[in-house]
Amino acid sequence: DGKRIQVARGFNDEVIKGLSALGKDGLLEDTADPTADPEAAKYLLGEMIRQSGVKALLHCWGVDAIMDGNKIRGAVFESKSGRQAVLAKIVIDTSGDGDIFAAAGAEYSKHLKRIGLVHRIGNPDGRKIAGDRTPIRNVYWINMGGEKADAINIDDLTRLEMNYRKSIWESVQKTKKTSGYENVFLLDTASQLGIRTSRLLKGVKRLMYDESLNARNFKDLIGVASRIASSKQQVNIPYGSLLPQSVDGLLVAGRCVSMEEKLTDTVRLIPACFTSGQAAGTAAALSIQNNCEPRNLDIGKLQNSLRNQGAYLGD
Repeated sequence: DGKRIQVARGFNDEVIKGLSALGKDGLLEDTADPTADPEAAKYLLGEMIRQSGVKALLHCWGVDAIMDGNKIRGAVFESKSGRQAVLAKIVIDTSGDGDIFAAAGAEYSKHLKRIGLVHRIGNPDGRKIAGDRTPIRNVYWINMGGEKADAINIDDLTRLEMNYRKSIWESVQKTKKTSGYENVFLLDTASQLGIRTSRLLKGVKRLMYDESLNARNFKDLIGVASRIASSKQQVNIPYGSLLPQSVDGLLVAGRCVSMEEKLTDTVRLIPACFTSGQAAGTAAALSIQNNCEPRNLDIGKLQNSLRNQGAYLGD
């Protein structure tokens, strides 16, 4: 009916409110799609983890799954401290590339998509820049389409990162030689490559484009995503897209949930990843409380809990 509806709620709202509380350096809010300062976001999310009491382990890579038949019992990770493991009643794979569900033997499809590297430049002195404004005055962030490559191939990743950092530096130096842009500088490049899609889970429910546009198609709806704030299209995400077909004790969230490839440019975005992550975390907690596998969880209990947390389920 022409009214704008905010679909990214729940944890998304917590993050937006937290960034807003940091003042003008935390969030640019004068657009429908708020833009966070990355350093402010790092600070905020770190403090949210600290205050929640969660035990975090940084500087490590998840490398394997601990299996008991078709049930996952935990995950193996490697770090400077060597190889270690964490046992868990429920495991949630939010690796983006499906590293843990692949190691657990869950079925998946593999896709090659364009890989980029975001960077920020400063001091264009009000002149036109092919980038987006940030909360920091006179600083713009620039996205990169990049080359189509294999996001789980170390040779491809190494080659792209080396090439991108070279091309970004040289592009900025060329810009500086343009009249009026002499004071432009490269503020930073992202700490890692921007992976769009690699592995996609083959889940209990594969989210299909045409079906996803109508919330009535899903009795197990756990959240809604939108490509951009000005879009009239909303993508409805079912709980089944977070569940592997054959591996128990495992949930998946983020850009590797079960979906048709043409939906990845919506469901892989940050707000949608927050949305599926909140649903997966809530489902894991409820599964433990009710002593059941995630695939057997009462969907009504999950939806009620998400609504109580402020999530938007299309109603």
